[in-house]
Amino acid sequence: MVYFDNHESDTLLGVKIPKPKLTDEEKRNLYLKEFYTGERAGALTGYATNDRPWLDSYTEDEIAMELPEVSAYSYLYRNNIANPHDIALNYDNERITYKKLFEKIDEVAKALKQNGVKEDDVITLSMPNSLEFVYLFYAISKIGSTIHIIDSNTDIKDIEKYIKAVNSTMTFITDKDYEKFKPLIENETINKSVVIPHRIKYVNDLFKNYKVDYNDKTINWKTFINEGKNYENLNAKLEYKKKRPFLITHTLGTSGDKKTVVLTNENINAASLQCSISGIDIEKGDKWLNTLSNYRITGITLGIHLPLSSGIETILMPEYDDNKFEQILLKNKPNHIIGTYRCYKDMLSNYKLMNKNFSFLKTPIVIDNMYTNLEEKTNKFLEEHNCKSRVLKGYGMTEVGGAIAGTPHKNNEFGSVGIPFTKTLIGIFSPGTDKEIKYGYDGEICISGPSIMNGYFDDQELTDKVIMKHKDGRLWLHTGDIGYINEDGVLYVNDRLENWQNRKWDLKYFPRILEKTLGMYYSISGCKVVTYTDVKHNKTFEANLVLNERFKGFDDVVVRPIQTLCEREFPEYCNLITYKFVDSLDEIKETEKVKTL
Repeated sequence: MVYFDNHESDTLLGVKIPKPKLTDEEKRNLYLKEFYTGERAGALTGYATNDRPWLDSYTEDEIAMELPEVSAYSYLYRNNIANPHDIALNYDNERITYKKLFEKIDEVAKALKQNGVKEDDVITLSMPNSLEFVYLFYAISKIGSTIHIIDSNTDIKDIEKYIKAVNSTMTFITDKDYEKFKPLIENETINKSVVIPHRIKYVNDLFKNYKVDYNDKTINWKTFINEGKNYENLNAKLEYKKKRPFLITHTLGTSGDKKTVVLTNENINAASLQCSISGIDIEKGDKWLNTLSNYRITGITLGIHLPLSSGIETILMPEYDDNKFEQILLKNKPNHIIGTYRCYKDMLSNYKLMNKNFSFLKTPIVIDNMYTNLEEKTNKFLEEHNCKSRVLKGYGMTEVGGAIAGTPHKNNEFGSVGIPFTKTLIGIFSPGTDKEIKYGYDGEICISGPSIMNGYFDDQELTDKVIMKHKDGRLWLHTGDIGYINEDGVLYVNDRLENWQNRKWDLKYFPRILEKTLGMYYSISGCKVVTYTDVKHNKTFEANLVLNERFKGFDDVVVRPIQTLCEREFPEYCNLITYKFVDSLDEIKETEKVKTL
């Protein structure tokens, strides 16, 4: 039987679709759920992938939940066809209902088809978060084509290489970036370009007028939309193809060379849905603020697709700006925020937020590594401002569509990144092998589940190095991250594999190195470092500093260059440092303590 992934005609309104029989995997997970709730008895093996202790935190419905095998567009449509008048998007104070969103998606889909875009063609998008980006994202999914996303800040030589490699049919850019892309238009690397006005301007853009040379190959957004008005065959049946490439994106390169990742509709849906049921309290009428750029995969799956497919209002920031963030926060009072650690760092330092009530905020999510001192300060700030939640952390990467673990329910332990999502297995293995390591011991973090990418674009050799079949018959993605899982199923990420194997600094001697470095700094007359050993984390360091006489009283000013110095001089795993200014070092006797949480 051929299944068609279309949309309005396949939607069974008011009809309860029977759930298929449970798979063997789901039966095992439900058995383990009963084991952990005391309804069954049995022996633990000591291995996370067998015991799966995190299942205790999920309901039976969440464990047996069926993942949608449809396009991202169909998943959005089927979840929201019954609430057409609810607000879907809030962009620059313009609010778009779900009814209007679907109309706009159809307009864009018609224009793409009128321009000759076919199934599996690749469309390049290099633009910030905007209404047009969302319309394009779902329109491309609807017609069965593939999105290629490029950060416009990427070097032009790399952009040219990427566009040629994927054989892009059309490219969408903003007028702000036209001059940068113009050489690629002129040398025909870009076949046809559509230029979109950069609607939200920041201070340095206010008085700029962006000149664009329009012609047959370079048109504006309005002309593009008008071209599609006469297209009549939009809702022709589209055969559903499992694992159809839908999204081509590039890693940020934080752990080495940038890689080009190919994700499917199923990857995008699985990442979004699993996260949405992992303890996030989403209710009708909620507002979700996305501060993440769309060239981060999490900015798409969790910043856009999750809230829209959950039927709530999604507030878009085109790019992160601390002043805009503060304005949007105070005006819209979002119930959920997703951002980097910088978002929360700015929250702590913004004087306009000091006396505000944050009781409206239910879910503050951070996607980056959050140093322990910032996590502590953020949680204290939220508590003092009437937010009932601590900051929620997670773990993931571009190769798995964003996040595959989070901190729901009772699992938001200090220093951890939470537990695996319901359909995802996470195990700790001896690096590069399928030999699993028991609870509490460091090893390479590996992932198996529905979010794992199709592979790296046009690089099967690299794909095979990262995605390996283990003796259990599963495909496992080897992350290159080092960490451990405790007996409750909570994951801790400690290091990158290359650092772990070739550490330049030994943490045993690091406190003395830190004391010597800071003691030589011109504003410091003395330093003693106390090491805190935390059973739920590695080690953190408290640098007790005595200021030179002429710098006393200027603690906040002095600490900034010191922080910069340490971030520059020492590896990331040594930078879990807090700074404390004291009058004398005489009272500091112990140099190593166990920190009680």
